[in-house]
Amino acid sequence: MKKYKVVFVIVLAAVAAWLGNGSEAQSGKTAKGQSQSQYEGWMRYGGGPDNIHYSTLKEIKRENVHRLAVAWSYDTGDALDGSEMQCNPVIVDGVLYATSPKLRVFALDAATGKERWSFDPNEGRKPQRMRNRGVTFWKDGAGGRIFFGYRQWLYALDARTGQPVKEFGEAGRVDLRVGLGRDPQTLTVGLTTPGVIYQDLLIVGSLVGEGLPSAPGHIRAYDTRTGLLCLEAKTGKRKWHFQTVRHDVWDRDLPAAPALVTLKRNGHSIDAVAQTTKSGHVFVFERETGKPVFPIGYRKVPTVGIDGEKLAATQPFPLLPPPVARQTLTEEMLTTRTPAAHAAVLELFRKLRSNGQFEPPSKEGTIVFPGFDGGPVWGGAAFDPATGLFYVNSSEVPCILRLAERPKQRATQSGKSLYKRDCASCHGKDLSGNPPDFPALVSVNKKYNEAEVHAVIRQGLGRMPGYAALGNEAIQAITRYLTKGEDIALAAYEQAAPSPIDLKYTIEDGYRRFLDPDGYPAVEPPWGTLNAIDLNEGKIVWQIPLGEHPELVAKGLRDTGSWNYGGPIVTASGLVFIGATNYDKKFRAFDKATGKLLWESGLPFAGNATPATYEVNGRQFLVIAAGGGKRGAPSGGTYVAFALAEGSVRETRP
Repeated sequence: MKKYKVVFVIVLAAVAAWLGNGSEAQSGKTAKGQSQSQYEGWMRYGGGPDNIHYSTLKEIKRENVHRLAVAWSYDTGDALDGSEMQCNPVIVDGVLYATSPKLRVFALDAATGKERWSFDPNEGRKPQRMRNRGVTFWKDGAGGRIFFGYRQWLYALDARTGQPVKEFGEAGRVDLRVGLGRDPQTLTVGLTTPGVIYQDLLIVGSLVGEGLPSAPGHIRAYDTRTGLLCLEAKTGKRKWHFQTVRHDVWDRDLPAAPALVTLKRNGHSIDAVAQTTKSGHVFVFERETGKPVFPIGYRKVPTVGIDGEKLAATQPFPLLPPPVARQTLTEEMLTTRTPAAHAAVLELFRKLRSNGQFEPPSKEGTIVFPGFDGGPVWGGAAFDPATGLFYVNSSEVPCILRLAERPKQRATQSGKSLYKRDCASCHGKDLSGNPPDFPALVSVNKKYNEAEVHAVIRQGLGRMPGYAALGNEAIQAITRYLTKGEDIALAAYEQAAPSPIDLKYTIEDGYRRFLDPDGYPAVEPPWGTLNAIDLNEGKIVWQIPLGEHPELVAKGLRDTGSWNYGGPIVTASGLVFIGATNYDKKFRAFDKATGKLLWESGLPFAGNATPATYEVNGRQFLVIAAGGGKRGAPSGGTYVAFALAEGSVRETRP
């Protein structure tokens, strides 16, 4: 079956301690004892080096939030069919830096939305839709730089001009495939989430394939001036780690970076790390030692799965705080939206295995609830240091994990047999796919030419990883099978980087959601929530449905919640702002103490991103990327900024 990467609360190992004890040339104090000014802008992905999505700005508050209006909007003009825009912009000295659906990087006047410069890494090639969550800003006495990832490249741009910094790497970029101890041409490595800065180091993770063989998922540090890999990375020595899932076969990788928080327990202040998980749990550890702040229980879990699979006998469960998502799907929880919907999902449910977290994958199908993409997702959580409240959005849509025997690896292969072995688990043995997550490939030649299909297989596209390890001959054979229906035999097939394990099983039908016949979740609402957790006490303070389906609202069914992607931010003035909802395309403000809805505004496309807030010339702004594209929703490419009503609304284009 498909193997998933081992899951750790890495805390970026020593990185959390670096951010807690070190210094940053451009921002004064860091996570351990932040200066007030650190929270007045949005110079980092997640708001600051502690990743708590917090702002001390107070112009927009409970009493006047209803006066928010669009201050400016910027249409990137880069939307593609099915594209998304997950970017959390950074704002430095009145300039906003962000990315478009085609991964064009641009700088805007943060007060007006007027474009200052733009850089296109596609270099004349046909752009493909790719996910990107933002950029990293670094500054020293000589000026600022913008770092971002494009496919296998790590770029450095001059923050003033948008031009590549020639002295960084080779002509302004570094190949992330280099330095991993393998032939770079056989590896697929990318960077979708911005790195973090510590002094003169840029520390990055990487996006790699989840099957075998894949590139190592190393954390690496690069010199911000030259791009030569810093092998010592100011030691990079592991201080501690915690494994949140033992032998992960449920796609339970950690969805977002941890937040560095300061708590109060039994009269003592604790510098801690809070980590959300896709299962809906929050693990909290002391930052320096890794000691759990709240007790963690190790429960016995089922181990009888498919033949040849050795599963862990116990798994860790935080005893506090309580999970923010339901943990086991039962018959009593199935949808009653309509009698027909209930009957259909009940019939299927009785054929599946549903026994809560860590039920082994199976041939008949195992319920994973919350689903493969959460629970909490990649947008991350927000933390209010004044109250100790931790704000987490969560989806509650079950998925079905079903296994099938994988065609054996053999010396003689063909394009068709390779497709069935490596591609059919997502796109179907008959090329029918599982839309919208996994498109059908029956007529792929009408959308892409042969060279483009070859490039997608090799480099990846959207959520699909690349398969460079197959080698050019094999990739070409699969390409010809998909575009021309030809089944070319490879007389002496050998992978460029052969797997040491011939996996017996694969996923039968991709990341399948458990839905009713009309496409709604098979479980009773809420299908999405926003939660406030008191991290001082380890308890949930409030939980509300997040999002609606407009067509169901028209029939009188409100407050269902919905899939949500992106994260919240919290302000000292008493507000939580979040977009994220996939179908109603709303941007909302809630009272951070009670969860009461105080304001909402429509967006041109779903705001599946984490917003940012900043101040220019004494005026506070909120900005969010409205890119849509999730779960079949329309795609766009517009940034929308809000401020208290003043003057006229202006729209700009590149």
